[in-house]
Amino acid sequence: MRFLLGLAVAILLLGTGTAYAQQLPCDQQATLTGFTTKATVIAAPGVGTSNIYICGYVASAALASIVTFQQGTGAACVTTSAAVGPTIQLAATTTFSDNSDVFRGFLVANPNGLCVTATSAANITIYYHRQ
Repeated sequence: MRFLLGLAVAILLLGTGTAYAQQLPCDQQATLTGFTTKATVIAAPGVGTSNIYICGYVASAALASIVTFQQGTGAACVTTSAAVGPTIQLAATTTFSDNSDVFRGFLVANPNGLCVTATSAANITIYYHRQ
């Protein structure tokens, strides 16, 4: 009986487009290389009325580093800045990745841009969709 109820809910969601709406393709990327200690770099600045849907990222550093994501407005997200997404703790000479071909819930809402901060020189590639 639970299976049938679950199937009915899934069919209703597909009928309204709710489930499909989350399948946004990861069709853009921003690569930041060697950004310095405690630097914040605008990875995907807010454009018009579009949101930024993060599909994933790959981060690496030669020295231990803590990488954080912020959303905000203004130069380097200093206006209305707020933490968004995970905090990544990288050991020296390591790479961390969390990537998907589609959006899975890491959203930067309009009118914000996405900024990245690292405690030591790091490299990061961010995969996203803007809509």
